[in-house]
Amino acid sequence: MQLDKKLIGHTFQPFSTVVEAGKIRLFCKAIGEEDAIYSDEAAAKAAGYRGITAPLTFLRALQADDPNKGGLLRLLNV
Repeated sequence: MQLDKKLIGHTFQPFSTVVEAGKIRLFCKAIGEEDAIYSDEAAAKAAGYRGITAPLTFLRALQADDPNKGGLLRLLNV
């Protein structure tokens, strides 16, 4: 399926959500991610983070919190 070039550059409204360490740990367990920076505060800080961080794939899971759920699918007429 080729996308309509008119859609290039389309933006969506930003939204905020709370990312809680327990949800990150649960997500990592579900995907088999075992890096300690996602579950251990000290390991995350030793790696240069302010605290437990989330894997990039967690961003996809956060879309469930988007108040405009399905905006991309509606835009694509799916």
